[in-house]
Amino acid sequence: MVEQPSGERLLTFTEFDVDPGVDVDVFLSADPGGIDDAVELGDLKGNVGDQQYPVPEHVDLREHSNVILWCNPFTVRIAVAELGV
Repeated sequence: MVEQPSGERLLTFTEFDVDPGVDVDVFLSADPGGIDDAVELGDLKGNVGDQQYPVPEHVDLREHSNVILWCNPFTVRIAVAELGV
């Protein structure tokens, strides 16, 4: 997580590499197993390379501390990582 001087928070993937998927979204969730309570950050921009996603101000990162990549057509989690907040 990168915080800009303006206060904007950006979920940042560096040296990112994941198997390609179809219609994958990026979420922050309290539950590492699913997206029922999750906040969607947007479509995955690519399966390789550095990328950033703005995080809304209202999201409590101590609660929503799991990053989930979710494949919509197959309704499955394809990757999960815990934030070190």
